Amino acid sequence: MRDVGRSMDEAGDVKRAEQTLDSVKQKRTDLEADFQAELDALESRDDPGAETLEKVLMRPRKSDMNVDSLGLAWMPYWQDGTGSPTGAWG
Repeated sequence: MRDVGRSMDEAGDVKRAEQTLDSVKQKRTDLEADFQAELDALESRDDPGAETLEKVLMRPRKSDMNVDSLGLAWMPYWQDGTGSPTGAWG
């Protein structure tokens, strides 16, 4: 008799666990649908192709410019018989 009672209790536990599993699966499906909807809204809102750009002319002032370093490069050319230049470095 005791085994029958235990068996019925275990069957009830299994049934409750299945119901809980179904509930959790449904919540997961709902959360995934909400996430996808929010993701689609964000992607459509932040589309760089849909942005309107405005041209603004900004001229620098002399006081805004400073030269930290300056370089000079020399690249010699040879002039061949036809008069076209070719690089003398290689």
